Amino acid sequence: MGEQYGIDETMDLVEFAAKIVGSLAGHKADDGKIDGAEIASTLVTSTPAGISAMVGAGDISAELKDLDDAEREKLLGAAMPVLMELVKMFVPNAGP
Repeated sequence: MGEQYGIDETMDLVEFAAKIVGSLAGHKADDGKIDGAEIASTLVTSTPAGISAMVGAGDISAELKDLDDAEREKLLGAAMPVLMELVKMFVPNAGP
């Protein structure tokens, strides 16, 4: 059997996405829009998570190819709220 991978690098990418989406959603919530300064602020404050995500990005494909049931559940549990938050920024009343 080949090398087994975890999902650490994939989870780092989800964490980075969560920081970006959460920050942008907060900016949009305060006045209904996201301006250039808010985007710049989001990128600056998300840099540590972005660096962590990019360092191991080359392993993400391998991690996703050998997901077991527990890893799949953990990944979906972390990623789905981020995706729903993103959708809610553009589609009012989306989701629960």
